[in-house]
Amino acid sequence: DLGSSLSLMQEEVEYSNTIIDMLLLNTRDNVALAGHLDRFAASDVVQEAIRRFPFNNSDERRSVTAKIEQDFDIEASRLLIIHVLFNLLK
Repeated sequence: DLGSSLSLMQEEVEYSNTIIDMLLLNTRDNVALAGHLDRFAASDVVQEAIRRFPFNNSDERRSVTAKIEQDFDIEASRLLIIHVLFNLLK
């Protein structure tokens, strides 16, 4: 029981952090985001967005998968790209 409770707590913390990130992004000036660019693989950010997205339930979470056959690098604000992917997942 303790293991499943800790797992559930971790999921709730990640969900809360995602909501906070989304709220912060909506209140932040987009010009400030454009000044900070990271370089990362598209596959990494897609997997992260799927992992962090606040799905309504476990069935929704299981219904979304990603199969990336050709990867490429992106140079952008990582947080901004994750939130773009969140909007696509909606």
